[in-house]
Amino acid sequence: MLSRLLQPFWEPGARTLDEVAGALIARGRLTAGGDTLALTEAGRRTHAQVATLVDAGRARLMRGLTDDDYLRTVTVLDRMTANLTPGR
Repeated sequence: MLSRLLQPFWEPGARTLDEVAGALIARGRLTAGGDTLALTEAGRRTHAQVATLVDAGRARLMRGLTDDDYLRTVTVLDRMTANLTPGR
């Protein structure tokens, strides 16, 4: 199920979900039991650290912009992408 949910974000030729999960398991960030993946304590700490960095980057990116500015920009970029996507 997870691989199906992530499929739209997976580029052709990218590492597989099993490869990524295996690397995170080897690094002690995930555990696997049957069809279930779960963050370890180290995984939760890493996730929190990354979330802090993402929030800081987002705040810096949005400095001086309103939510409407952001929405307008994303809408225009989405249209531009659609214009370049075959069959859309």
